Amino acid sequence: MTLKHNKVSGKANPSDTTVIGGGHWDEDHLFKSSSAGKLLAVGSSDAVVDIGPQDACYVWRSASVQAIADSTETTVDFLSSATVEYDSNTMFSTSATTRITIKTAGIYIVTANITWTGDPDGRRDVSVYKNASDYLMRNIMPSGGTSTALCQTPFTIAELAVNDYITMTVRHTAGSSIDLTNAGRAPGLGVAWLRPVA
Repeated sequence: MTLKHNKVSGKANPSDTTVIGGGHWDEDHLFKSSSAGKLLAVGSSDAVVDIGPQDACYVWRSASVQAIADSTETTVDFLSSATVEYDSNTMFSTSATTRITIKTAGIYIVTANITWTGDPDGRRDVSVYKNASDYLMRNIMPSGGTSTALCQTPFTIAELAVNDYITMTVRHTAGSSIDLTNAGRAPGLGVAWLRPVA
């Protein structure tokens, strides 16, 4: 395809463009190629810039609650029966049900979604790791002293490489086992590609 740069708007101009192959322009004047499944834009030097396949995945444990023992950091298992709301590049596998695996390097937004059953005691912790050892984020909240369900929805932005994998752990100090409820897309974990690293 040939794309020409609009010197006034600084964006690719659909009216001044010859497109070879299928695709469409979006509202931001980015051309999405239907054959490659990628977004293309035009840089300041009039060169076509591949801005990535926009990988994204969100998975949540919908089949059953997960019991979490007191004062024990526990990895959330989404199970092979997980609800996969979207997965653009086979990032979740039913043979590795605790993780999302990165297939395209880049800068990603990473999100987590947890709902605890109500218990008035202790605190609630949610942590998200890269490769099971590097902290990406952590969220700690008190129970609030009531038996109302408690929700935690932390997010962060991280640079991730091909084959990095994301996992989520939880921990509480309620004094006895409590559950992660399986409703409202929780417990869930998601990633979405934002841009290349450089």
